[in-house]
Amino acid sequence: TDVDASVRLTAEVSEVVGALADRDPRNPATLWMVTRGVHESASDAALRQSPLWGLAGVIGAEQPQLWGGLVDFAAGDEPDELSAAAALGPVLSTPAKAIAILRDGAMLTSVLSEITAEPVRDTLRCRPDAAYLITGGMGVLGLLTADWLADRGARRIILAGRTALPPRKQWSAADSGLDVDTRHKIDAIHALEMRGVSVDTVALDIGSLDAVQGFLDRRDADGAPLIRGVIHAAGMTDAQLLTEIDENRVHRTVWPQMRRAYGLFI
Repeated sequence: TDVDASVRLTAEVSEVVGALADRDPRNPATLWMVTRGVHESASDAALRQSPLWGLAGVIGAEQPQLWGGLVDFAAGDEPDELSAAAALGPVLSTPAKAIAILRDGAMLTSVLSEITAEPVRDTLRCRPDAAYLITGGMGVLGLLTADWLADRGARRIILAGRTALPPRKQWSAADSGLDVDTRHKIDAIHALEMRGVSVDTVALDIGSLDAVQGFLDRRDADGAPLIRGVIHAAGMTDAQLLTEIDENRVHRTVWPQMRRAYGLFI
């Protein structure tokens, strides 16, 4: 699958980085990566390569001595060896330490600059008649996101997570035995509801297409408001240097997140 291909790619790059980091410092090497069409993200092939952009930042932070940069060619641009060398020659001699986009012979990189122009569109406003789904909605990031949506007019928010909360009748019970983390989630939901926001909590593994489709079908059958926005806030922490991880660990950590993102948006 596309998800498995992306996970394998992540693991293979980590192996390459590990091998280069172990080289004799008297014989250093500089690592560059090349992608195609990721900037526009207009194809499945570009989507499969997109994890490399995230890895680029990790490599640059953990192994700056060997990191050169990443160059993104246009989709469908298959230069031969000579033309590719000519295009990349001026860049390879000076590490970019960043992501560069090669389009029409020009090498573009992102830089921070002050925004002085007038906004090109209005500030995001949520529709009060619509629902907004947050995956990982009962985590720290998900609850912050729910508050952010409420600030922008959302009045129906769905918090989805793999672990169900206790029944509501236990939420205010003094002797309910709720742990600190669960109490924090409940307090955050109560705070949203005090602002006039209707909050639904759903125990849902968004990595399962069948589970997601069943959830959407039940909402349709009940005549629930349409979901007009989805924010993927699910995550997990498994701190490890890139040079110390293996494919099994990459699969265990990265695959669920990629699979859930694919299930929601593909």
